[in-house]
Amino acid sequence: MADNQTPAPAPAGNQSVQLGIGTLIIIAIIVSLCSGSSEVQKLRGDTNELKQQVREINRKLDAILARDAPAANVEAPAAPADGAAGPGEAVPEK
Repeated sequence: MADNQTPAPAPAGNQSVQLGIGTLIIIAIIVSLCSGSSEVQKLRGDTNELKQQVREINRKLDAILARDAPAANVEAPAAPADGAAGPGEAVPEK
């Protein structure tokens, strides 16, 4: 009885599996989340270090300004009596 069996028909046409665009987007998101974690942590560390340096610079500038504050309260020079403009001033119209 086994001799009367017919062989399975050969596949007709193209029977390949195709991924939709949504599936490809999800795969890309998963890969990007999994592959960049060490780089993101290194970047966060660098950012925190830079923030600390900026805080220290600001603290030092505040200390310098506090020390030099009495010298900074000098009166501004008086405007010329003839009405001429000083450096950086606009010439008044007559």
